[in-house]
Amino acid sequence: MKLWKALAAIAGVAAAAALIPYQVEKDEETGVTTMKALAWTAVKAPNPEDGGTQVEVSILPGLTPEEAAAPDDAAEVPAPDPAEAEMFDDSVDLADIIPDPEKE
Repeated sequence: MKLWKALAAIAGVAAAAALIPYQVEKDEETGVTTMKALAWTAVKAPNPEDGGTQVEVSILPGLTPEEAAAPDDAAEVPAPDPAEAEMFDDSVDLADIIPDPEKE
């Protein structure tokens, strides 16, 4: 029975860690409040159409295909260096690189 109690405690701690927000940001200029947790993200913003507020909640943020396919901070791939390309070229034969003592 002790094993089940330990597993239940671990599951409870994991659920609490996923559901309790770890970051709350408020932009005073725009009035937008963002709450982030491991399992969800909520954004509360003023609605310019009717003067109320709008709330957007996303469950499991970062796991949607759109976000995975096009990250915002993706770095550009640098152009290959010609000297490196020559070093790793597979078409070069070892006989061209290693001198043969019998020919000398």
